[in-house]
Amino acid sequence: MRLIHIFELANNIEGVFVEVGFGKGDTAKATFNAMNSGKLTKRNSYLIDSFKGLHLPTTIDLSFDSSLYEGKDPGRYQVAMDMRYELGNHYSISVIKSYVGSYLATSYSGETIACLHVDLPSYTATVDTLELFKPFLNRDAVVYVSGYGDSLGVTRAVDAYIDDNLLNYQFFTHNYGSYIKNKIAPVFYKKPQSTREFAVPENPIEVKRTKTIPFADRYIKPIIKKFKSTNKILRGVKNIANSISKVELSTPEDVIPTSRSKVSPFDDRYKKEVTKKFKSTPIVTEGLDVIDKKVSR
Repeated sequence: MRLIHIFELANNIEGVFVEVGFGKGDTAKATFNAMNSGKLTKRNSYLIDSFKGLHLPTTIDLSFDSSLYEGKDPGRYQVAMDMRYELGNHYSISVIKSYVGSYLATSYSGETIACLHVDLPSYTATVDTLELFKPFLNRDAVVYVSGYGDSLGVTRAVDAYIDDNLLNYQFFTHNYGSYIKNKIAPVFYKKPQSTREFAVPENPIEVKRTKTIPFADRYIKPIIKKFKSTNKILRGVKNIANSISKVELSTPEDVIPTSRSKVSPFDDRYKKEVTKKFKSTPIVTEGLDVIDKKVSR
């Protein structure tokens, strides 16, 4: 199988093997057999497929191949699961069930790739796969795309992608077929270790830092010391008096004190009159005629 001969070129490259588009599992089975026989370097591997067939083809995909339809050629999920132990207990084979464009970026662990096999039938899926795994390809990693030269859509996808990424890829033609080699090593962020060793000089020089007071150049806050009484005895001080008394002021003889009359409010303008209360007196008047002794209504 030409896939095996092409991946032999990456035997000295560090990284994992990734296959996108499992299908019936023939290429994956041949690759693992070559690893077990020593023809290929044994690596941790990933088998990626939707296992539901082709995603809904786009207009571009149908322009290259009108026979494409959603769900075409689904992968064999159970066959992929049975292959997880092909390399023994020292190397892992992971199966990821996902389309290329949905959740695959978070499902993949992010390991550096040495061998990438893409076996997808459409233009869009091939381009998306190359774009997705580009950051993980190790320097001189080998990418083999099945269908290049046989399928018009896959061939146009690879050619267009190489033209757009000339700084990243080189396209080679081998006796057994064509393949892509990555030219730029990936750059991954590595979390710094919690402890680091620093070279300490034998005679460290202490550097003093001047303490800067806020607003020292614009404002100086006056500090007033709190008064504290002391029992200090002063020597050589003239004693003026031993006691202090109230000074009595004498009134001059030609000044005669006069009293002031008390003036009531409104005394000169208002006088309250008191009305005497009426009191009846029993007076008998003589000479009057009595008309009637009874009073009727």
